[in-house]
Amino acid sequence: MRTFTLKTVLPIFCTMFAFITTVVAQQRATDTFEYRNNCRINVKTGVVAARYNIKSPVYQGSPEQIAKQYLDENKAIFGISNVTDLKPIQTIESPSGKHITFLQTYQGIPVFGTETVVSINKNNRITMVVNGNTDITDLKSTNADISSEKAIEKAFEKVNVDESTLIALPRCDLYIYQDSLSCANLAWKVNFGAGKPPGDWQIFIDAISGEVLKIEDISVNYVNGQGKVFNPDPISSLSDASLTDQNDADYQELQGAYKTVTLTNLNDPVGGVFCLQGKYAKSVNKQYPDYTPVTSTTPSFNY
Repeated sequence: MRTFTLKTVLPIFCTMFAFITTVVAQQRATDTFEYRNNCRINVKTGVVAARYNIKSPVYQGSPEQIAKQYLDENKAIFGISNVTDLKPIQTIESPSGKHITFLQTYQGIPVFGTETVVSINKNNRITMVVNGNTDITDLKSTNADISSEKAIEKAFEKVNVDESTLIALPRCDLYIYQDSLSCANLAWKVNFGAGKPPGDWQIFIDAISGEVLKIEDISVNYVNGQGKVFNPDPISSLSDASLTDQNDADYQELQGAYKTVTLTNLNDPVGGVFCLQGKYAKSVNKQYPDYTPVTSTTPSFNY
């Protein structure tokens, strides 16, 4: 049995194992989308990636039951084979209602990066769905040929970690991981923090071949900035249910809903330039790969 010696090192890692929720489902760099009828639609697959301003009937049941019923009724447009494959992982309550997050599974194995979020208002009507489901067709096997212990060893070897500087015991979980070409792999996701080399490491190891599929240091340094946001949303802030989305356009009726807030945990500037990205969110556009992220010479993003 493998044993580990833990050592407290740099304070930068004090929150590295905090659970960070993501409400935007994973998208591939090659995906393109079109917008019609309050939907964001994947051009290649025809699957609805997001549906806005939904005017559903009133449902009965728990938030999870309501969300699953709606997804089941609309599974064709969302590309869902069976709603029983969706595992509820989180429910968040806001002034406008509840938001239920599901993670897709395949034969009981979670699929990395496939979060789907269903928003339900206080009248038990569905208002929005952000869909992260993906099609799994080319997975070779759901049985791992290498053990979790072996995967941890391979991950340690890959970054040449000094085990005496581990901050916590490594975590190893079995996932289905899709690479940048959308090829599905049964993989061990290994997470650990260390002082040598310093980092909050996340490494995917192919559970069949032992190949390293992806290695990433997910730790970063952060600074604070300033920006204008909706908190929680214009309808709740202004108590005006007549407000509608106008294809992400700003308009006068929304001005009273903006609040100036401190944007905590923005990434450190690079070359004196701040990007609007950090620990919890980043500005990207997967539809246009040459899209330039929002930047500023100061950490102020007031638009």
